[in-house]
Amino acid sequence: MTKPGQDVNGIARTEADHHVKCPACGQWFDMRDLGQVAEHIHDDREIEVSEAPGPPPRDGSVQ
Repeated sequence: MTKPGQDVNGIARTEADHHVKCPACGQWFDMRDLGQVAEHIHDDREIEVSEAPGPPPRDGSVQ
């Protein structure tokens, strides 16, 4: 079962998996849209930017 705003294993199963609720202002936004993401970078919060591994392969094999 998927929950809005949570992409647990790196594969979005529903449209809602691409949306998160901004912890600062409480609005929902689409994480695929860089413009929307930039609008929700609030001055009073620190943003940690890091590189993460890509999603698992679609065929289910282990990398």
